[in-house]
Amino acid sequence: MSFAKTYTLADVTRWYSMRELNKAKPYLNSITRIAVQPDRITAQVKGSARNPYEVEISFTGDPSNTVSVRPLCSCPVGFKCKHTAAVLLAALSLPREPVVNPALLAWVASFRKAQAAPARKKAKPALRQERLCYVLMKSFYGDSYMVGIYKAKLAADGHLLGKMEEWSNVERALIKPPQFVGEEDLPILRLLWRQRDKYDGDIAMGANGHEILNVLLGSGRLFFMERMAASGFVLSEPVRLTLGKERAARLDWGADETGRMVPRIIRSGAAVEVLPLPDATWYLDAETGE
Repeated sequence: MSFAKTYTLADVTRWYSMRELNKAKPYLNSITRIAVQPDRITAQVKGSARNPYEVEISFTGDPSNTVSVRPLCSCPVGFKCKHTAAVLLAALSLPREPVVNPALLAWVASFRKAQAAPARKKAKPALRQERLCYVLMKSFYGDSYMVGIYKAKLAADGHLLGKMEEWSNVERALIKPPQFVGEEDLPILRLLWRQRDKYDGDIAMGANGHEILNVLLGSGRLFFMERMAASGFVLSEPVRLTLGKERAARLDWGADETGRMVPRIIRSGAAVEVLPLPDATWYLDAETGE
């Protein structure tokens, strides 16, 4: 770094007292042959002697970029005299090349290097093949419906890749979720946990059934399993459920198995399961998964 070309008036006032600088001012027009090199300034100054005094000022800097000078002169004083002060002041008025802060140059170099480097590919998030699945099924004790919680491996499109495994460790998962429980599952688990039966732990649809169905359908991981007639503990193959389109139907009267007249829903196509929930009535088509 060229200290001889970058020192400032503040540096000069640090090296010389104001009294010394006032003595130097009358000599500003008596300076000739001034030459500025990276770490040295030389000049001649006309004084009281017959021949001009020879001035040589050397510059040094420490690691903190604090500049120091060694001002020598051929006058009787010899060191740090008014003639050297005059040369330093005069050199400040000479044209200087623009100086860029070294720290700025280093930053620009590192920025260019970073721009030239190939962009790192973002790591793809690891796919969680094993996920929680929610199963709508009839209760053991009647025609009401309940929700079972399972875990299974799912394809990218949400279809099952294997058998479902029943899972019930909800309370622990709410405190410390295992890897297969995603952030999006936690509000669902809290909702279902509030619906559990205090005695057998079953999760009945109950008063919040309408909200539960909406949330579970929104997860894309709601399935239906039907209890087989021979044994209520044996379930059919799971059918993935989605929200179906509206279907035309009408309400009519008909006789049940005992001959009593009861209201029935008449529609074309396959029969549907009816889920009479407190807030809304839902209909389930197990064949189409709607």
